[in-house]
Amino acid sequence: LAGAVEVKEDFETAYFVNEKYRNMGIATQAVLLCKYEFADKQLWCVINPNNKASLKVANNVNLRVSFIS
Repeated sequence: LAGAVEVKEDFETAYFVNEKYRNMGIATQAVLLCKYEFADKQLWCVINPNNKASLKVANNVNLRVSFIS
Protein backbone atom coordinates (compact mmCIF):
# COMPACT_ATOMS: atom_id res chain seq x y z
CA LEU A 1 0.00 0.00 0.00
CA ALA A 2 1.54 3.28 -1.10
CA GLY A 3 -0.98 5.43 0.73
CA ALA A 4 -4.59 6.46 1.10
CA VAL A 5 -6.79 9.50 0.68
CA GLU A 6 -10.27 10.08 2.06
CA VAL A 7 -12.87 12.78 1.48
CA LYS A 8 -15.46 12.79 4.26
CA GLU A 9 -19.10 13.88 4.02
CA ASP A 10 -18.19 17.40 5.15
CA PHE A 11 -15.38 17.43 2.54
CA GLU A 12 -12.61 17.16 5.10
CA THR A 13 -9.76 15.53 3.23
CA ALA A 14 -7.25 13.21 4.86
CA TYR A 15 -4.19 11.66 3.24
CA PHE A 16 -1.39 9.32 4.19
CA VAL A 17 1.63 7.99 2.30
CA ASN A 18 3.69 4.99 3.38
CA GLU A 19 7.14 6.09 4.53
CA LYS A 20 9.00 4.40 1.66
CA TYR A 21 6.88 6.28 -0.92
CA ARG A 22 7.12 9.76 0.57
CA ASN A 23 8.55 12.78 -1.26
CA MET A 24 7.43 11.42 -4.63
CA GLY A 25 4.37 13.65 -5.08
CA ILE A 26 1.91 10.83 -4.42
CA ALA A 27 -0.20 12.71 -1.84
CA THR A 28 -0.24 15.83 -3.99
CA GLN A 29 -1.44 13.88 -7.03
CA ALA A 30 -4.05 11.98 -5.00
CA VAL A 31 -5.50 15.17 -3.52
CA LEU A 32 -5.48 16.86 -6.93
CA LEU A 33 -7.57 13.96 -8.26
CA CYS A 34 -9.99 14.46 -5.36
CA LYS A 35 -10.20 18.17 -6.12
CA TYR A 36 -11.02 17.30 -9.72
CA GLU A 37 -13.68 14.80 -8.64
CA PHE A 38 -15.24 17.27 -6.17
CA ALA A 39 -14.62 20.36 -8.28
CA ASP A 40 -17.75 22.14 -7.08
CA LYS A 41 -16.88 21.66 -3.37
CA GLN A 42 -14.38 23.28 -1.01
CA LEU A 43 -12.08 20.54 0.28
CA TRP A 44 -10.28 21.18 3.55
CA CYS A 45 -8.02 19.39 6.00
CA VAL A 46 -6.98 19.39 9.65
CA ILE A 47 -3.23 19.43 10.18
CA ASN A 48 -0.86 19.53 13.10
CA PRO A 49 1.13 22.75 12.48
CA ASN A 50 4.35 20.78 13.04
CA ASN A 51 3.57 18.38 10.17
CA LYS A 52 5.55 20.15 7.44
CA ALA A 53 4.93 17.44 4.83
CA SER A 54 1.13 17.65 5.15
CA LEU A 55 1.29 21.43 5.10
CA LYS A 56 3.32 21.28 1.90
CA VAL A 57 0.72 19.05 0.23
CA ALA A 58 -2.14 21.29 1.37
CA ASN A 59 -0.30 24.36 0.09
CA ASN A 60 0.55 22.74 -3.25
CA VAL A 61 -3.11 21.93 -3.95
CA ASN A 62 -4.65 25.01 -2.27
CA LEU A 63 -6.60 23.13 0.41
CA ARG A 64 -8.21 25.14 3.18
CA VAL A 65 -6.37 24.23 6.39
CA SER A 66 -7.56 24.09 10.00
CA PHE A 67 -4.86 23.56 12.57
CA ILE A 68 -5.02 21.16 15.50
CA SER A 69 -4.68 23.25 18.64
